[in-house]
Amino acid sequence: LKRIRKELNYTDVVEFSRMLGLGDSTVKSWEARQYFPSKSQIEKIKLLIALGETEYQKIRNSMDIFEGGHLQLEMQNITEK
Repeated sequence: LKRIRKELNYTDVVEFSRMLGLGDSTVKSWEARQYFPSKSQIEKIKLLIALGETEYQKIRNSMDIFEGGHLQLEMQNITEK
């Protein structure tokens, strides 16, 4: 994960954590191999890699993060159209 973070030009764990919407200690524990990302956390990382920071932020801002780590588009935005 550290390699991926650096490839995305995040030299600081704090910046990378915040981009993903996670706590600093979460990413630090992954990099120390104490814990591993959940499936939904891996999906966030894949999205960030695929889309880049700007596009990922746009999508992340239109998502609600629910307990259990599930990502879901806000239904309110869809139904109001």
